[in-house]
Amino acid sequence: MTPIPLLLGFVIMSLASLAIYAKGAHSGPLRGHTLVHSAVPFIAATAYLCMYLGVGNLIKPDDSVTYLARYVDWALTTPLLLAGVVSSAFLGGREQEGQAGFVASIVTLDVMMIVAGLIASLAPYGTLKWVFFAWSCAAFVGVL
Repeated sequence: MTPIPLLLGFVIMSLASLAIYAKGAHSGPLRGHTLVHSAVPFIAATAYLCMYLGVGNLIKPDDSVTYLARYVDWALTTPLLLAGVVSSAFLGGREQEGQAGFVASIVTLDVMMIVAGLIASLAPYGTLKWVFFAWSCAAFVGVL
């Protein structure tokens, strides 16, 4: 990947993080949502900066590149986004019993999906790649 889109991703995600934080609630029950939702693009900005600078880029024997920062980004941000969606769904008097278990299950499946995708990317040959791709898809079905 050429470095300019990665640098643009870093700049845009950094600005988005600042904008979300500036516009969000700074007190009351929604403060936590502001912090979580401004952290997501901040983490993504960090990943784009790593990819731009070549930190964590794994060059495989076939000369393709796996951007490890991208997988770390997804493993950190998608659970935050899923937890935010579930928390929003339980706001406003809905029964909150079972919320923690629901969040734990979808976050676990989400991280398993990402890890299986990383393993598929790093697998040395086709059959292994397809096995871990299928395992990742199975975890995704559980997230849905």
